[in-house]
Amino acid sequence: MAINIPGLVVMAVFYIVILGTGIWASMRSKRVEKKCTGDGMEITLLAGRNINLLVGIFTLTATWVGGGFILGIAEATYNPTLGAVWALMPVPYVLTFFLGE
Repeated sequence: MAINIPGLVVMAVFYIVILGTGIWASMRSKRVEKKCTGDGMEITLLAGRNINLLVGIFTLTATWVGGGFILGIAEATYNPTLGAVWALMPVPYVLTFFLGE
């Protein structure tokens, strides 16, 4: 079994580029963090952006639906005998966000 030298070089360059991007983003975020007025958690989650309520709701909904499809939960939760009860599941999730703050 021979080592593929060009492939090894390309993989090394790829990982160096990824590492460099991470270091650059870290330094940039430190500079941006000093300019922001919010607390650490807000800066981490929103990166200094202002997100209105409607965009926040759509973002959370997309995250829950996407996570459900990735984990396979969305396909398994439908039950013909329960019907629309599963449509109300986001309500407790939203309440936990408000109660957690």
